Amino acid sequence: MIGSLWFLLPTHQEEAILQIQIQKMIMMMMMMILVASPLVLASLIIC
Repeated sequence: MIGSLWFLLPTHQEEAILQIQIQKMIMMMMMMILVASPLVLASLIIC
């Protein structure tokens, strides 16, 4: 599948798509950290 996509897309376009996917993953991780950190702090305070 990756090979077929490579034939369809120019390399610069494929790199842009990969960068967008990486940015989405980073954003999701940042959101998870922002959501999780108050929970961790609360559990530390309770303990």
